[in-house]
Amino acid sequence: MNKALFQMTPFPSFNHRQDNDVVLSSRIRLARNLKAYPFPHQMDRESALQVWKKVSDICKDSGFDFYHLNGFSTLEKNILVERHLISKDLLMMPYPALALNQDESCSVMINEEDHLRIQGFASALALEDLWQKINTIDDTFGENLEYAYHDTLGYLTACPSNLGTGLRASVMLHLPLHDMTGESKELSKLYQYGVAIRGAYGEGSKAIGHIYQISNQKTLGKSESELIQTVEEVAKKLIQRERDLRKTLVDKHHLAVMDKVYRAYGVLSQTRLLSEEEAIEKISLLRLGHSMGVFQALDYEILDRAMLMVKNAYVHYHGAHEENKEKFRADIIRELLKD
Repeated sequence: MNKALFQMTPFPSFNHRQDNDVVLSSRIRLARNLKAYPFPHQMDRESALQVWKKVSDICKDSGFDFYHLNGFSTLEKNILVERHLISKDLLMMPYPALALNQDESCSVMINEEDHLRIQGFASALALEDLWQKINTIDDTFGENLEYAYHDTLGYLTACPSNLGTGLRASVMLHLPLHDMTGESKELSKLYQYGVAIRGAYGEGSKAIGHIYQISNQKTLGKSESELIQTVEEVAKKLIQRERDLRKTLVDKHHLAVMDKVYRAYGVLSQTRLLSEEEAIEKISLLRLGHSMGVFQALDYEILDRAMLMVKNAYVHYHGAHEENKEKFRADIIRELLKD
């Protein structure tokens, strides 16, 4: 088993770092199915093993490592979920597998809702770059596998909402001032532009630490480039609005905002017990502080890595037990701030 899977490898930036005050990451995901096999929810063991074999053979020649997830512990699988390399839904399936490229910027979930979920990540607003990369990987798989495709409906998927291109473009955004000013209540109106907004782990998840994920709602009736352009345009508007709100609030209520930031630092640097949610909320405020010119030694990469380090599966994997995980988490963060 590759132990590097459970370290905190950051996503590549594609040299676009100018948006990192608001943007945590971007993702492009494609849903694909093999023509000759039932969808994963209807697959028997023999069909699943055949899909495994076909995909693993392609991986050998395309720079991907192939993993049978049934051989991983529950804890190891949960770490992969926390890092967004796999979904919780994949863990509910009987024959899950994962393919990863060497720098872990691309993952392929095998036998989730669809036979293939091809994903690419970047720690910046880089949807077009990601699309070019993922499109090339999709071509590699498509040359060796016969995809389920309909001339009118496009790529056939288990869920009708993914028909057509099968593409989801998403951006993870840090929007603390939207929350502080109450403007986050207006974010639900983004559906008018064909964009959905959710918490960091997608549908049904909360926006802990002021972190929101936006993505296209539909995949049918528009090209991949049009869908990406829609999400990118909305992301840019939210980025600019968040910056405007930060400037306005800081100008009018500088001491109040700074008090929140420094109180967060005080808690993280002194506390002996820390829950996952409180840790993320406080790190989120340090991230805001960094964008306002304080705590400059704590750059965005360090703070975003810290948000992963405080997650439950990570602290368990690195030595904590259920009864001492809050102490373990607090120790990690105090050590990080001390350095």
